[in-house]
Amino acid sequence: MFANPDTAPRYIPLAILAASVAALGAAYIAEYAFGLEPCILCLYQRLPFVATGLLALAGLPALRRRR
Repeated sequence: MFANPDTAPRYIPLAILAASVAALGAAYIAEYAFGLEPCILCLYQRLPFVATGLLALAGLPALRRRR
């Protein structure tokens, strides 16, 4: 799948971070740009995306030091 298997793990946290940012961005756009009011469950469902994004962000420098 990747030309160099050593570089493949570096893209995984970046892809996870992009997915988390995209999901949260869509939620905030729906809330503030389109005026949709989220229910309490919708607000609670944002927390795992924030946690996952922060963990992916923390994992980016760790993979660069592995070289």
